[in-house]
Amino acid sequence: MLKPELECKRDELMSDMEHVVTRMKPLEEELKRIREHLDHVVRLLQLENGQSPRHGAQIVIPRKPSGEPHWQAGADLLNHYVGTNSAHRVLMKKNRVLHDATPHLCGYDGRSYP
Repeated sequence: MLKPELECKRDELMSDMEHVVTRMKPLEEELKRIREHLDHVVRLLQLENGQSPRHGAQIVIPRKPSGEPHWQAGADLLNHYVGTNSAHRVLMKKNRVLHDATPHLCGYDGRSYP
């Protein structure tokens, strides 16, 4: 008697989960658009203030207590949307110069950086 009740509850929870995921999709897309717009505005402000990387400003990826790069903190500093992706992978794709300047052993290309 417990098994049918558990199966029914499982099906109910899976259905609830599908509804939540369906409602989340538009919010995730809206959040992504807002973050991209914010990223653009921040870059424009940096240019206006003379703080773009071309003008000498330098962004450094923070380190965890273990000494490893804190990629998520770096992505947050740059307003890069990570979502379910890896922050390391996002920074490697969106800001290759910063990625390559950060000392670390890269698990994605197997190289050791500076």
